[in-house]
Amino acid sequence: MKIGIKLKEARVQRKWTQDYVASQLQVSRSTISSWEVGRTYPDLESLVRLSDLFEISLDTLLREDHTMTKDLSKNIKKGRKLKWIVALVLIICLPISFWAGQKYKNQRITYLSPTIVTATSIPEKLTNAEHIDLSFDVPQGLKYHGYTEFIENSVLYISLLANFETTNKSHAEKVEIDLSEHSDAELNSLKNIVIVDGEFGAPDKTFADFEQNEIWRVD
Repeated sequence: MKIGIKLKEARVQRKWTQDYVASQLQVSRSTISSWEVGRTYPDLESLVRLSDLFEISLDTLLREDHTMTKDLSKNIKKGRKLKWIVALVLIICLPISFWAGQKYKNQRITYLSPTIVTATSIPEKLTNAEHIDLSFDVPQGLKYHGYTEFIENSVLYISLLANFETTNKSHAEKVEIDLSEHSDAELNSLKNIVIVDGEFGAPDKTFADFEQNEIWRVD
């Protein structure tokens, strides 16, 4: 199985958007898209971060993707055996894993309050070629870190993520909620859009628990 397919399956299984994964790896959304469709491949550092993020071993990510293996081998002196490539990957990955762990271990994730979010633009007809514009004030001590969104029972749930950081003042942010990963049929069936203070709310909660945070509805 190609590594791009594995990455997309892991992301979809967790109901994460490409934007969210991109924010975690500090790369662009187009980079994530290129990896998933097989247009490009992650470098070694990105492979380690993807392994940690999705909790998938490097062996599992690389297994069966012969093109990826060949791409890695081009960076090694011609004539080296594959076992030396694997050994080099492991040697490089260990310090990178430690560095990444040290860098991100203190970056606790929280959710921005739904009450501070305002919808500045929502298309009259929702299609996967459109996007939703939101604006909000990030409180002191937090930094905007991306969003997650999920459709369930004709409701689009949106969560805004933040990191705890040392900041001395609040600041305004704007974000575009991309709809391209949903089908037009799925979007046409929407009845409500709400902002929630958790990742898609919670499994034991329903729309009624978040109705007060509604920013759009079909009359």
